[in-house]
Amino acid sequence: MQSRKSVFPRAQGGYSFAEVLVVVAIIGIVSLVSVPQFIAYQRSSALKSSMRQVMNDLRFARQKAIVEHRQTRLRFAQNANVYVIERNVSGTWTTIQQRQVQEANSLVNVDLPTATIGSISYAMVVFQPSGQAVVSSPSQSFRVRTAWAQAKTSYQVVVAPPGFIKAQ
Repeated sequence: MQSRKSVFPRAQGGYSFAEVLVVVAIIGIVSLVSVPQFIAYQRSSALKSSMRQVMNDLRFARQKAIVEHRQTRLRFAQNANVYVIERNVSGTWTTIQQRQVQEANSLVNVDLPTATIGSISYAMVVFQPSGQAVVSSPSQSFRVRTAWAQAKTSYQVVVAPPGFIKAQ
């Protein structure tokens, strides 16, 4: 058998230097546009997640108050990212859970009742065994705030006397 030789010479594969430079330039331009947008989305998502976590814990505290027939509260220090869910057992507040909101987010008291424990002043949302919130005005609120520079820097969480909880 004879080997046949191709009529066409064997082509060499690869890309030219100019083609590689164009592809790298396109990737660089897309990165310059998309990375800051992704970071902003991630930070906005973290703030929303922190707000939802606090809202869920407020609902949990209200539910605990109703089910266990005991006062339950959520307590936090001003500008802190840690808060505690507690229940009143025979006049003594005992911890159910300690939670932390995500990095760079904090809880800020707007007009909640406060109490001083030790030397620290805490803001509190207290639920009665009936599920009603202990508030001194038609509604009281606090903020879930972020330290990041972004379009929306906080959500206001409002607690009304019947135990209604909403975020704005």
